[in-house]
Amino acid sequence: MYASDPAGASNALVYGNVAVMFLFQGFYSMAWTPLLYLYPSEVMNYTIRANGVALSSFSLNAFALIFTFIMPIELGNIGWKMYIINASWDIIVLVLIAIYWVETKGKTLEEIDALFEGEKHSSVPDIEVIRKGKKEINTEAIEEQLTTELHQNK
Repeated sequence: MYASDPAGASNALVYGNVAVMFLFQGFYSMAWTPLLYLYPSEVMNYTIRANGVALSSFSLNAFALIFTFIMPIELGNIGWKMYIINASWDIIVLVLIAIYWVETKGKTLEEIDALFEGEKHSSVPDIEVIRKGKKEINTEAIEEQLTTELHQNK
């Protein structure tokens, strides 16, 4: 709106715009950025985790590099319409996340593995079952088993 007459811009509008950008970046950095690196390692099984995280990190950094160079050119060529394209992409990603991402909050790695592979590969009870008191873990038996294995390996 004020691109053709920056001197006529309202100081309140300019300061408000800067404040909103900083607030957005702060919330974005606290919520989305950690997920980009934590989610792939959380949902991949052990045998492919290192390669999957490497591919994910490479892809994220490659896209960041490309968009760092594309966005100024796009802004110069089509102006404010670039923000419409960016917002449209954000909406598409939001829909894909809502449809395809699996909730992993509060689950053990075994439970996450069962969500993705359809079967549980260990006898460890689920966290919710233990939390609700439907099942208990015999810690003494586990300690005894660990002690026995420790002495056998010496």
